[in-house]
Amino acid sequence: MLDYADVSDPEELRDALRAEIARRRQAEALLWDIVETLPEGIAAFDGDDRLLVYNSAYLDTFHALGDLVEVGASFEAILRNAVESVDFVLPCEGEVDREAWIEQRLEEHRTPGRLSV
Repeated sequence: MLDYADVSDPEELRDALRAEIARRRQAEALLWDIVETLPEGIAAFDGDDRLLVYNSAYLDTFHALGDLVEVGASFEAILRNAVESVDFVLPCEGEVDREAWIEQRLEEHRTPGRLSV
């Protein structure tokens, strides 16, 4: 971890900063390797509900949507287009009101701390 206590030597500070950047890049690469090995789709959305990151399993889940699944896409747009896709099967038995299911899923997604699948 970078120590800011002694900044009297600019060269030492630059070296420490470079080492910290390299360490963080290595940690990020390791984290991405771990996320990519998961068989389940993983995605993270920002405060505006826009897609930030996802793994290839998540993309495979929505392969029929093509380029719609990309960084910046809204969760609602991905969900609505997925439900309209011929490849998507609602995880319910019997007749289901698609709009009601979408609204329920959006509410689950917007409820922090709850696991949504």
